[in-house]
Amino acid sequence: MGSIVNRKLTLHDDLKQVGRLIYYTDDYVFPYMYDNPEAGARVHAEMIRRETIYNYSNITVALAGDTIVGMVVMKESPIKINRDEMILAFEAADVAHDERFERVFNEYWSLLEKEPEGFYIANVCVDPEFRHRGIARGLLNFLLEDNKTYNLETVVANVDAFKLYQSLGFVVDCQYPGFTGIPCYRMHRMKTSTAEEAGHGI
Repeated sequence: MGSIVNRKLTLHDDLKQVGRLIYYTDDYVFPYMYDNPEAGARVHAEMIRRETIYNYSNITVALAGDTIVGMVVMKESPIKINRDEMILAFEAADVAHDERFERVFNEYWSLLEKEPEGFYIANVCVDPEFRHRGIARGLLNFLLEDNKTYNLETVVANVDAFKLYQSLGFVVDCQYPGFTGIPCYRMHRMKTSTAEEAGHGI
């Protein structure tokens, strides 16, 4: 594998590939809502173009050559979840939004509006063919800054993701039942106080 380049997503990139990666970030929510991965990829590609949590301005990608092999969705709070824009994305992708969408919106997306101060890491994914090569770690190292606070959630059973987040300084706040009752961890990484902020810089 050649060198990996990390950068912000643009509208000229392969949005459907990013939409596909977003689908694969969650083994429970998206397989529940969409009939197949292709439908999810089309809808997410349309959400990237619109004012949603998946807007291109919130996405950083890893490229191997011209191929997007990984991505992170991250948004600073407060987060506004625009239901109308999401529905427009379904319509543009020619995918029906039914009671499954309503459940996911109410039990998953709308809860993001309650995120505390800091940056919320909503999705992290590496293409299956490129995993175990340090790409997710590289993306997160590219994004994380010591003077900012970050929050995320991960499924308890996803041991690899949990270990990665721990190694990057994230700690567990609590365990809770996620969508459809799947056990999840809530994790955060606090910003590092400078000497001046701590009152020792005088």
